[in-house]
Amino acid sequence: MITPGTREAHIVGGHHPDWPFDYYERLIAAIHAARPETQIKAFTAAEVDFWWRRWRIEPREALERLKTAGLHSMPGGGAEIFSPRLQKLLNFTGKADADRWCQIHGIAHGLGIKTNATMLYGHVETMEERVDHLLRLRDQQDRSGGFLTFIPLAYQVGDTKLVPRQTPPTDDLRTIAASRLLLDNFPHIEAYWVMLGEATASLALHFGASDVNGTLEDEKIAHMAKAESPAGLAREQILRMIRDAGKTAVERDALYHVVHVWS
Repeated sequence: MITPGTREAHIVGGHHPDWPFDYYERLIAAIHAARPETQIKAFTAAEVDFWWRRWRIEPREALERLKTAGLHSMPGGGAEIFSPRLQKLLNFTGKADADRWCQIHGIAHGLGIKTNATMLYGHVETMEERVDHLLRLRDQQDRSGGFLTFIPLAYQVGDTKLVPRQTPPTDDLRTIAASRLLLDNFPHIEAYWVMLGEATASLALHFGASDVNGTLEDEKIAHMAKAESPAGLAREQILRMIRDAGKTAVERDALYHVVHVWS
């Protein structure tokens, strides 16, 4: 249930083998009709690619139909690490590879749909693979120009245990700093407090991050992977996190339009 006043509905759903594409189209239309004030950010490039493989809905057609139904933007999930070695090692078979992921985001940008970009780091990737991932994103932004923000996602050990423990805060801060330097064509770099924790996210505002995300009512992905952060933060906690860093808090919507500046 989306409560009145919610600024953004963020929806991802995986690769369901039986739900036809028009199910997702109806879902977006229903949300838009019920909550026209809520911006809808939904479906990763991996899901858009899956609809092609399962239902033969071309990405351009899928995104055009979703935009007509009420889609405002797309999340950056499904990117993981752009590495053929890791795609094979971690059994990402059946999932959009780097070229396909970038192609779909380029199509979205051409349709006027803004998107995010991500990188899952801190598991079994190499530093060279991280850099290659960032360079691919930089090149795609040069081509299509529709990325709003880059979100480095720290791997949560959870039950998969690819590594014995989560990468330390020093690595989080170095990753954010390197991302800000390399991705100078991205408007924003986000320190996602859900995966980093409040203290590290606050520090990251001194390492190149310009965003810490916001209050979340029902976050499932990171917490199903046993992230230790609280499931949601009240507005006052978010404001304190930003003020502790000596920064000015600016409330924004999903498209980075300024809603309110907190003095």
